Amino acid sequence: MASTATAGEIQDEVICAICLEYLMEPVTIACGHNFCQACITQYCEGKGTGTPLACPQCRAQFQKGEFKPNTQLNNIIQKIKQLGLKPGKGQKEDLCERHEERLKRFSNVTLDPDTAHPDLVLSEDGKSVRWGDTPQRLSDNPERFDTEESVGRKGQISCNPYGGIWAVQRWGGEFRALTSPVTPLSQVPSRIQVCLDCDRGQVTFIDVGDEAPIFTFPPGSIRRERIRPWLWLVCKSQLRLCP
Repeated sequence: MASTATAGEIQDEVICAICLEYLMEPVTIACGHNFCQACITQYCEGKGTGTPLACPQCRAQFQKGEFKPNTQLNNIIQKIKQLGLKPGKGQKEDLCERHEERLKRFSNVTLDPDTAHPDLVLSEDGKSVRWGDTPQRLSDNPERFDTEESVGRKGQISCNPYGGIWAVQRWGGEFRALTSPVTPLSQVPSRIQVCLDCDRGQVTFIDVGDEAPIFTFPPGSIRRERIRPWLWLVCKSQLRLCP
């Protein structure tokens, strides 16, 4: 058991926080975090000219092109690959029967009518939600949002990790991660997959269309408590949960 845990800890250090695979041609940026050279280059190019660059893990600022090849780390990764270990596992992997992928705890999520804001109208199957024209008359039970477990449900809330919320948002023509301050994002996906790594305390949003990471909140930012999906709609907008 001890050797397996050690292997897992080592693997955490050699996995790219952007693509969540073993680092390829790893480079180190100013804060000391490592990424695939292709991943961090694409990340920088997606920010546009004049946009401040922040480390995808710790949010420390760095300059475009200001990264160095990490040859020693690359050698370690090659040795790990020779052992036949898969990213994130120190032993044989389990596969999800439905998705035929490494088991990631795929969950069938439905919307909870007992916590929904009175302005939100849920479908009968609990899979879609839209902004209603008039508030519904619902019981003001303790669980219901009018705005934790950790997130405040009454009055004003802080839509960032300090308020217990890790989210991305489309507001007008902008798409952004709700960090503090917000982080502008270049791609605007139509379908989003949310990947929660409870062991690392990390959440990643992925574009289902091209399977590219949209944004990753730093490891250790998620608290050790029950985590719930959080959806926010305004002005006749609507969302649907996909299988």
